[in-house]
Amino acid sequence: MSFRYKIVITIAAIEAVMLSLLIWNALRLLSASTESELIKRAQTTIDLFSVSIKDPVLSTDLATLESSVQDVLSLPEIIYARVIGVDNVILAQGGDALALSRPFKADERYADVDDGIFDTNAVIQEGGFTYGRIEIGFDIQNIKKIIKYSLKRSMFFAGLAMIFTAIVSTFFGLYLTRSLHYLREGAGRIARGELGYQINIRGKDELAATARSFNEMSSKLLQLDSAHKRHDDDLKQILEIIPGAGIIARPDGSLQFVGSNAERLLGVNKKLFLEGRLDYVRLIYEADRELVENRMKALENSKDAMVLEYRIQRPLDGEILWVRDTRRAISEVDQQIRGYISVLIDITDEKLAIQKGLDADTTKRAIVDTAIEGIMTLDENGIIEMYNPAARKMFGFGSDDLSGVNISTIIPMVTLPWCRATPQPNDASFSLQKDVQDVEATGHSRNGTTFPVEIAIQRVALYGKTI
Repeated sequence: MSFRYKIVITIAAIEAVMLSLLIWNALRLLSASTESELIKRAQTTIDLFSVSIKDPVLSTDLATLESSVQDVLSLPEIIYARVIGVDNVILAQGGDALALSRPFKADERYADVDDGIFDTNAVIQEGGFTYGRIEIGFDIQNIKKIIKYSLKRSMFFAGLAMIFTAIVSTFFGLYLTRSLHYLREGAGRIARGELGYQINIRGKDELAATARSFNEMSSKLLQLDSAHKRHDDDLKQILEIIPGAGIIARPDGSLQFVGSNAERLLGVNKKLFLEGRLDYVRLIYEADRELVENRMKALENSKDAMVLEYRIQRPLDGEILWVRDTRRAISEVDQQIRGYISVLIDITDEKLAIQKGLDADTTKRAIVDTAIEGIMTLDENGIIEMYNPAARKMFGFGSDDLSGVNISTIIPMVTLPWCRATPQPNDASFSLQKDVQDVEATGHSRNGTTFPVEIAIQRVALYGKTI
């Protein structure tokens, strides 16, 4: 329901209530006045009638009583009249037979009348002795007609007043809601994207003040939108020139910008993303999709950038690529997230190189661990760093006992011509002068026994140090 109709209905409702109260009060006053006049007239009539028939009643002059009854019945409002003597003997009566046949019941008020006749009576007394009574019925149809006519007239004028009020309130509502119509039209235009739309302001009332506030808001929205567009344009230009593949996603995950590098990396025309025909999430390799989605949910409550590494499958050729996704949320001033910016870097070669390196290291380690010769690596001071199971078994040590032990503890270097002459156990005095092949020496096992060994030592430069 429009505001204009609410104004009309409200004014009409108030008018209806007030008119109803006015009509009710007028009818109540009319009824009270009519009742008062009826009672007075009835009392006057019965008093005069009782005085005129007092002597005939005392003398039981029935002819005079009949004549008096007929005289009183000549009055237009009298329905019946009855004169009753001692011991309830009817001395004279006349008028409506149906009314005379009903039991008499005196009415004290107009509201007590239930048969259309106001019944009243009076006692005939003389010298303190009661000789009889008079019963008279007054017709109240004229009174009812007057009240009914007054009600109709009141309702008629009330209806005219309601119609007049509806017409006036309609024009009044149109006048008041004219500015609201302009506000609604302006709000609709802004909703359709016409930021900066201005309302024509008329007057200096509260609605005009609201219209001015609306115009200010519209102008600020246009400024903010222009600033956002400039920011987005700058961001898109940056994403176009950076080495990685730049994309911008909405909060629901759909893409609103796909850079040229991203288009080449994904192998799909960017229009498919921008038109909503292809979802970027579907490109994520199925085995990695759940992990990426869970990490993305954590990004919703974080202001920091997040780095993800996962696989994507290009939809056209089916090629699987590893990408490093550096993603950050784009927030408004009120901290509400309005999107995400991602920079994708193809790390497929890097992942393959790492995998090849791991495979090579695993292969080498397997060869060393399964060799029947004892193999150890020493640092520049002769401290054992690594060894294989054959070396551990040869010297009778556990899995970690040889780590950090000086080589001279298990092979005294005094027997080697290229070492210092008198090394002490666990003394960091080992100094390799040259590579050695097939040198015989004496080995010392953990339990103290000795055994001959043949050793070969070779220097290797690795990661900036010699082992």
